[in-house]
Amino acid sequence: MAKADELEKEGKFRDAWVKVPEPTDYPEHAETLRKRRKELSDKFSAPSLFESE
Repeated sequence: MAKADELEKEGKFRDAWVKVPEPTDYPEHAETLRKRRKELSDKFSAPSLFESE
């Protein structure tokens, strides 16, 4: 998770999403991991200021 946090600070949201562990690997933290992945995916799927239409 530390690597994911570091990548998020650098604005590398897709890379950070990949570094978040699979919720099935850590069932005791599954809800937290799903929430973290959702937050990151919302950031990299949000429209960019520089995207062309």
